[in-house]
Amino acid sequence: MEEAPQNIGVRLRDEFHISDLINIEQLQLLMEKFTAATDTGTALLDLEGKVLVASGWQDICTRFHRIHPDTARRCHASDVGLANQLEQGQDYNVYRCLNGMVDAAIPVRIQGVHFANLYIGQFLSEKPDLDFFRQQAREFGFEEDEYLWALSRVPILSDEEVALKLDYLAAFAAFLGEAGLDRLNLKKIMHELEDRVEERTQALQESQRQTQEKMQEAVEARRQTERVNRRLVKTKTELERSNRDLQQFAYVASHDLQEPLRMVSSYVQLLQRRYQDKLDQDANDFIAFAVDGAARMKILIQDLLTYSRVTTRGADPKPTESGEALDRALGNLTAQLQENQAEISRGEMPRVTADPSQLTQVFQNLVHNAVKYRREEPPRLRAEARRGENEWIFSLSDNGVGIETQYFDRIFVIYQRLASKAALGGTGIGLALVKKIVERHGGRVWVESTPGQGSTFYFSIPDREESHDA
Repeated sequence: MEEAPQNIGVRLRDEFHISDLINIEQLQLLMEKFTAATDTGTALLDLEGKVLVASGWQDICTRFHRIHPDTARRCHASDVGLANQLEQGQDYNVYRCLNGMVDAAIPVRIQGVHFANLYIGQFLSEKPDLDFFRQQAREFGFEEDEYLWALSRVPILSDEEVALKLDYLAAFAAFLGEAGLDRLNLKKIMHELEDRVEERTQALQESQRQTQEKMQEAVEARRQTERVNRRLVKTKTELERSNRDLQQFAYVASHDLQEPLRMVSSYVQLLQRRYQDKLDQDANDFIAFAVDGAARMKILIQDLLTYSRVTTRGADPKPTESGEALDRALGNLTAQLQENQAEISRGEMPRVTADPSQLTQVFQNLVHNAVKYRREEPPRLRAEARRGENEWIFSLSDNGVGIETQYFDRIFVIYQRLASKAALGGTGIGLALVKKIVERHGGRVWVESTPGQGSTFYFSIPDREESHDA
């Protein structure tokens, strides 16, 4: 009988704390950089309400609200209220505490299990009611002028600003979940290895005891036992040192993680080469899984960096021939198209105002996706464009496997896929990247599909006057 999901969650949380699965020190640095860039306070709290990481907290909270015992209880009630809502399955929650501050939180789930919550907070959603805060200062004995001065430094965020920050926080929480999952799998492998080493050590120690009982029978037998003992001590020491090295591998949520990941892969491969004749096939398989996990983690980081750089590294839009962008995309995919015997037809392609490189990326991801999710027959693709109301609407049709209606929105979410990674590979970021690029250009993206007959992906680019300039 399969274990119930809630039981699995309880067991995993009993066995592992969030700090076991995420590098807290590196996360602190990342959050401090996020605060410096956005002027937004952040925190990571475990499910018991303990603050593990915090940055950019407002003076009104650190000097007043979290100092006084009564207002501090309100702060804790805010944290617990947010956490309880998220524990019930909400994707995010926004909460106004009794002290007048607004907080928002998003769950960090690892293997579907709720481990912690990411918070942004200590902001206002509207101009503060000064009478309320003056009354609060008098009620709790705060120095009114200093308290109101601290209040004046609290940012006021619009719903749109909160939504943008929550969108980033959701992507970041998903990334932390993937990072934690890889570290969780690595720890499971480590535990398996440790258990096997312990079993073998106990068996060898028993053999040593029996040999020592016979030492009195012959000097040669004693010498043989001593040689066995020396080999046992050396092997145990080397395995313990290797285990300590593996346990020290750090997981961080930025491009700096790639170098530590290369170290993880190198050391585990060294363990594989050195001990492949001393461990059984299961142990060798576990080591291979660790190498594969590091490689997948690197791809996830690179994809997340690509996703995050759509806005920060994109070029300024300029008049661009969309047909040339499509040609570049098809050229980049020549090998895949030839291998799958894909046929592509096209209509007239207009000039639009866009980042040429990113427009090429949109076409390339859509064509790659269409060929990837093909049926047995060769892929047949059709690229077209038509003028809409103040926009150009592009479409790419295919004769692939199609998509069920209920998945139309899900396929554009980062790291969401309808097929397993084992079946088709990849990380599921392609369509999410298309959506982010199109939205950066002020457009939109959607899909129409019939399962078993194919799909048509659409995206729009606003029709600006400079596109028509010669």
